[in-house]
Amino acid sequence: AGAPRRWSSTWRHLTWAIGAGALPAALFCLGVELSGMRTQAFQRRTDLDVLVVLDVSSSMDQPYSHRNTRYDVAIHTAKRLAAQASAYHLGLIGFAANAYVLSPLTTDYAGFVNVLDRSRPRSIKDGTAIGDALMLGIAHLATGKARRRAMVIISDGAHNTGAVDPEDAARLATELRIPIYTITIAASRPSAERNDLMGQLSHLSGGLSLRGSELERLHDHMLKGAPIIFQPRGKTV
Repeated sequence: AGAPRRWSSTWRHLTWAIGAGALPAALFCLGVELSGMRTQAFQRRTDLDVLVVLDVSSSMDQPYSHRNTRYDVAIHTAKRLAAQASAYHLGLIGFAANAYVLSPLTTDYAGFVNVLDRSRPRSIKDGTAIGDALMLGIAHLATGKARRRAMVIISDGAHNTGAVDPEDAARLATELRIPIYTITIAASRPSAERNDLMGQLSHLSGGLSLRGSELERLHDHMLKGAPIIFQPRGKTV
């Protein structure tokens, strides 16, 4: 991929992406039908908005074990997170070479799980644009009302395309006080490069780098540790 764009142009591009064009395209590409989902966005007052950023690239279709793919494990992890949610809005972004909002922030956890069940890897242009996905997540969280915000990225960590460097996106998340929690899914021990990237994203933003088995720790940290947001001067959020 070419050199990352400056934040200003990337922000404008990805803020547009949560508008009318991107969501229908995502639903068409991934075969997700939300007509039966009650979005209930912001009907229940909560203090925390959590956005799951899910890797749907072809590398996630690789075996994790003799029974499951990486994607199977990622979906199971996201479902467990939804099962623990009770007092915050939960949303979903799917990404490969492009990133899309698959579920708006909602307290309809059953609807969120239904979207997970209908999503598939290899359904959109292939690649792993982690930086673009995080920037779209930042833009989407800006539409929320909660005083605390967080992102949980579930991926094998193999960033290889996109306009935005993932660490640049993490720095912006840090500036806006949005911690990034990373869960790396790989059949064997992830490469040092992947561990470094996923760990750096969480370190830069004040989140945690975790395994899927540590969701209780993730849940507790999000509820207790996600900082109250602020509006930096000169920024429009």
